[in-house]
Amino acid sequence: MDTKENNMKYWEKNQSIAIELSDLVVYCKPTSKTKDNLENPDFREIRSFVETKADGVVRQKPIDLLKYNQKGLTRVYPKGQRVDSSNYDPFRLWLCGSQMVALNFQTPDKYMQMNHALFSLNGRTGYVLQPESMRSEKYDPMPPESQRKILMTLSVKVLGARHLPKLGRSIACPFVEVEICGAEYDNNKFKTTVVNDNGLSPVWAPTQDKVTFEIYDPNLAFLRFVVYEEDMFSDPNFLAHATYPIKGIKSGFRSVPLKNGYSEDIELASLLVFCEMQPVLVSEEMPVGVP
Repeated sequence: MDTKENNMKYWEKNQSIAIELSDLVVYCKPTSKTKDNLENPDFREIRSFVETKADGVVRQKPIDLLKYNQKGLTRVYPKGQRVDSSNYDPFRLWLCGSQMVALNFQTPDKYMQMNHALFSLNGRTGYVLQPESMRSEKYDPMPPESQRKILMTLSVKVLGARHLPKLGRSIACPFVEVEICGAEYDNNKFKTTVVNDNGLSPVWAPTQDKVTFEIYDPNLAFLRFVVYEEDMFSDPNFLAHATYPIKGIKSGFRSVPLKNGYSEDIELASLLVFCEMQPVLVSEEMPVGVP
């Protein structure tokens, strides 16, 4: 038996690995000493960043990180101080092309709901392609204000709801928060009026409870409905939500199934809304930062 076979048997016995399978692995080779160097990406390597380090990279050199992610892989994970399993905002990292942004799945918060919405585009098969605009050489994930162009307007009217969940045995006094979640320049929020003592079939006035959002980057933005109950102290209590990617929405009347905080369906609960999407025509010479 030669030296190579002896080495194979040693590693298979002591490390519980099959050398033949191990030799086939060419992707996701971890880097440590060179992970801060984003030049000359190698498709066989993956760079891992704690969220604080990743946030610094996004702020200082977002274009460098985006260009690296066009060929290489990056993974971001929560910092160790998050002992309460809270989550950081993954959007800025998605905007720079990070492929693996790890979140605490046990925490049913806004960021986890956005994560579920992102991967709903492909039927939750586990991978979503970067938008084509993001793969362009001219794309800037963090364009200055002077170079931003509105690409779309989205008008939303909240008309009604049915079978809303309730807290305890009380009768809900619901209102709906409509929000655009995206880059910092796309974030916007609207709140409907409160319907008193009606969680079964509340109705809102279409002329009053409507909003128009201006969207700069519809390829990576979300429309989020959150239903709250207003208690006797006028404090909001979460009841249900529905979060969808903007590019998966069509104009017209829509019945919106509602989900709980863990993005699980709530039987019969839904909103009735009217959406109207209007693209905004821009000149042929589009500035850096828009598709």
